[in-house]
Amino acid sequence: METQKITKKPLVKAVGSRRRATARVWLYRGQGENLVNGKKMAEYFPSPLAQARFLAPFVLTKTEGRFWVSVKVVGGGPNGQLEAARHGVARALTNFDKEKYRAALKQAGLLTR
Repeated sequence: METQKITKKPLVKAVGSRRRATARVWLYRGQGENLVNGKKMAEYFPSPLAQARFLAPFVLTKTEGRFWVSVKVVGGGPNGQLEAARHGVARALTNFDKEKYRAALKQAGLLTR
């Protein structure tokens, strides 16, 4: 299990949920490896479709490469955890800049629990 050493303070914190799964999300500025429960996102969600769904908020807001996240997700099954993490990422981006990102994320349905 390879983890990144987090030395900076997070830019924004948010919580996402889906049924019984809850995800705590820390959004950082800059380039880094997206982490889920201490593992790289690609290890935790090995399916390319799952990875695309996890990164959807970044793609939609055109912020790929500008931010990276660390997610701690508990409860639920794999799909619930994926949806909770995605919800948390979308809320973190909204908390970062509400005027810029909220409309696009809301229209795509990513802010709905």
